[in-house]
Amino acid sequence: MLIAFRFGDTRALSRFICWWQDSDASHCECVIRRVADNFECVSASWVDGGVRRKVMPLAAEKWRIYEMPGSTKKAAAWADLHEDERYDLLGLLGFVFRRVKGWLKAWFCSEACADILGLREPWRYDVATLESVCAAVGRRVQ
Repeated sequence: MLIAFRFGDTRALSRFICWWQDSDASHCECVIRRVADNFECVSASWVDGGVRRKVMPLAAEKWRIYEMPGSTKKAAAWADLHEDERYDLLGLLGFVFRRVKGWLKAWFCSEACADILGLREPWRYDVATLESVCAAVGRRVQ
């Protein structure tokens, strides 16, 4: 399974997330499959309003990609189960006040990817932490 991390995004929320985490990555996606020159991904997105599938390019100048142990079938099943659940903006407070989980049936991007990967307590993973796990356990492919 591939996990992609978006870096260098100039939008205000992305810049704040990067600043807060002391990282250049502000968003992540789990890749379900390749679609021609693009990728079908699943994640939770503030911009898109919550959990969704999206076909998009993952250009090297904007995305770092890691190959991780995991099943793309599991990622697709996770997407089917959670599609259209809302973005967990409250859950982002968990990075300030660690005990805050946020709303039930709501997700932020790194939480969704951590859950797909089968990581325990996925709400504990911010984008920078999840990328550190991917760099340590997986293999960077872009």
